[in-house]
Amino acid sequence: MEFNTKYNHGDRVWIIVKNMTYKNVVCETCNNVGRVEINGKKFSCPSCYGNIKRIQDEEKWEVYDYQQTGIVGKINIESYSPEYIDRENFSLKVMYMLDSTGVGSGTMWKECDLFINQEDALLECDRRNKLLKE
Repeated sequence: MEFNTKYNHGDRVWIIVKNMTYKNVVCETCNNVGRVEINGKKFSCPSCYGNIKRIQDEEKWEVYDYQQTGIVGKINIESYSPEYIDRENFSLKVMYMLDSTGVGSGTMWKECDLFINQEDALLECDRRNKLLKE
């Protein structure tokens, strides 16, 4: 059985990723010191226990690294035995490992997150960011 993929070994691609930014939340009990003083004795803060709390501030799609593109080094195609799948809805899961992100590192990229040029990658980031705001 022959499989066709969107990209081939050696193709240069742009990667998009969903980045999340966080902000620290100031503990109202200890002001992020992690300890409180009661009658001259110091105790761990009963609210935060000395752990700085972080909350998600924003998430957005961005091009992985404007200075770097990836070169396809390995292609992994997951398929299942025909008796376990509905032939009408058969689809393959295609993943790519890129030389620049470390073949052998185990990082696999989805085909839908790779683009042949920066302009297409930026347009897809804009489209996905609009969907996040809805």
